[in-house]
Amino acid sequence: MVRTHLALLCAALLLWPCVAPAYGACQVAALPPQGLKEQITQIPAGSVVEVRLTTRQKYRGRLGAITDSGFDLQFTKAGQIVTETLTFDSVRSVKVVAQGWSLPKKIIVGTLIGAGVILVIGLIACAAGGCYGY
Repeated sequence: MVRTHLALLCAALLLWPCVAPAYGACQVAALPPQGLKEQITQIPAGSVVEVRLTTRQKYRGRLGAITDSGFDLQFTKAGQIVTETLTFDSVRSVKVVAQGWSLPKKIIVGTLIGAGVILVIGLIACAAGGCYGY
């Protein structure tokens, strides 16, 4: 009986990613904003961004306050923190810099989680009396 429940639990866990979109777990992202000003207003204040200017300069810093004519960018220059107000006309592009996990870290964490799940299932199966005869 325990094996039947364990088998049903494992089947449900394996099939969950197939069923989850039906319950709204995976939502479609909204369309990206069209203009540069709209794009910048969608970025949360304090986010790390890379700004390319029309003069081919590139800044990397934290997004500050946004006004009708431009926005503040806080970055380091010659070892000092500088806050500069940039106008929308002088900006060519803005990109949010990803600060997520690196690929090796994702692989290690995923492997550890998978090994932990397999270990827990094995322990449950052994506790139910399924590993004494093997």
